[in-house]
Amino acid sequence: MDGESLLGGIPYPWEVRRRHVDTRFMAIRFYNTDSGMETEYDPRLESIPIPMDWEPIEFEWAPSDPINCRKFRNKVTGAIINSDPRLFPEALLERGILIRTITLV
Repeated sequence: MDGESLLGGIPYPWEVRRRHVDTRFMAIRFYNTDSGMETEYDPRLESIPIPMDWEPIEFEWAPSDPINCRKFRNKVTGAIINSDPRLFPEALLERGILIRTITLV
């Protein structure tokens, strides 16, 4: 569902496309049908500020990373994560998104 439960629908003129990133993996890309621009970054997140303690960093993708990955560094601790801090549970709750914890057995 392309993250619609967390971020809402893909806004016009964007659409989701899947692309081979190498011979083994498909990745999601976002395509602007008006401009022809394609990006790996979700346009729905562009209007949401990155928390002040975090900054996006350039990196070389490794097999241990999720296929659709963006890395961030914490400016205070130096910790590097391969997920987006705008999608942390606290950040979702601050934006009024109801979340539930489930246990998979």
